[in-house]
Amino acid sequence: MTEITAIQKEIIAEFEKRSGISILIGKEHLHAAIIEAQLDLSSMGSARGAYVFKPSALIQEVIHWCPDNMDERREDMAYMTGTLFHEMAHATQIRERLNRRFHPTMRNWMEETTVEMTAKRLSEHFNLLTPKAYERHNDYIGNWGMFLGSFERKACEEHSKAAMEYILQHWLPDFNKAYGNHKKAV
Repeated sequence: MTEITAIQKEIIAEFEKRSGISILIGKEHLHAAIIEAQLDLSSMGSARGAYVFKPSALIQEVIHWCPDNMDERREDMAYMTGTLFHEMAHATQIRERLNRRFHPTMRNWMEETTVEMTAKRLSEHFNLLTPKAYERHNDYIGNWGMFLGSFERKACEEHSKAAMEYILQHWLPDFNKAYGNHKKAV
């Protein structure tokens, strides 16, 4: 198992305490979530994270985070932390939080673009954005955002700003106070 850093442990501890959402770490948890959601495991084998929300379940929300699924290109603490921020951003979408709603035909593209923009913004805010991580965030945003027009992209940017503010104010205020605004977090 990939060793997680002290900074990542600090982020996870504050997030879990304040949000009530558990973060399960490791490939076995991620694969179980993928199977439970009836997704094709072979196409999801390199997934690094997943946010699961089931309003009717006893445990309604969980984030699955798999730093072990970092290949050589992604083997970068900054991008691993960005993936954690990406999954946290997904958790802001529900009605009780930001109630993010997109047109059904654009939903996946806009949600993925929004949460990756949020992950990139948070990484930059905490001075965790290495050149490699910057490139990976931009690639991800470009791949999902290529189908969006300027109106949809602008909406994603606005939703991203709101998600970042929600995370900083509600889930990571202590971490933000210690490391925010470009104070070095590593």
